[in-house]
Amino acid sequence: MEWIILFIVSWVLFILLADWKKLKVNIWCGAAAIFCQMAADSMAGHHKLYYIENPVLHILGSSVFFGLGPVFVIATLLAQFHPSRKPLVILNIIILTALYSLQELLLLARHVLVYTNWHFTESLFLNLVVLAALSWFSITVLGKGRHRPLKEAAGGDEGVAPADERGDKQG
Repeated sequence: MEWIILFIVSWVLFILLADWKKLKVNIWCGAAAIFCQMAADSMAGHHKLYYIENPVLHILGSSVFFGLGPVFVIATLLAQFHPSRKPLVILNIIILTALYSLQELLLLARHVLVYTNWHFTESLFLNLVVLAALSWFSITVLGKGRHRPLKEAAGGDEGVAPADERGDKQG
C-alpha cells in the first residue's frame, strides 16, 4: 500500500508543478532516472543487498509504482527546474538528494524497503551520484541550465552571435 500512496502523492505534485509545454523534453530525464533505478535495484536484488516488500507490481527487483512515481517525477521536475548557476546546481543536487534519501528512510521505517547487506550511507552516496548524473544529463543532453542566452552572448544585440561564434575572422 505504501508504494501506491507514494505513487499518488508523487503524481499529485507532478500535476501541480509540471510545465506541460516542456514535458516532451523534460520527460527524458525521468526516463533516464527510471533506467538508473531499475538497474540499481536489479543489481542490488541479484547481490542480495536489499529487497522490496509488497511491491504490488514487481519488475526487476523493484515496485513499478516506485519507478513510475517518485523516481520519474523527481527526475522530470529536476530537468524542468534545473538552475543555470553552478552554485545553485550543486545546492539543487544536495537538496534533492536529501529529500529523496528522506523518502528512503520513511520506506525503511515502514519495512517495505529492507536492507540485508546494505547501509543507508551507501544509499546516500548512490543517490547523490545518480542525481548529479541526472543533472549532467539535463545540462548536456537536454540543454538545460548553463548556457548564455544569445542576446547576452552578443553583447546586447538580440539574435546576433559574437564574431568568434559566427566564424568571422579578424585581421
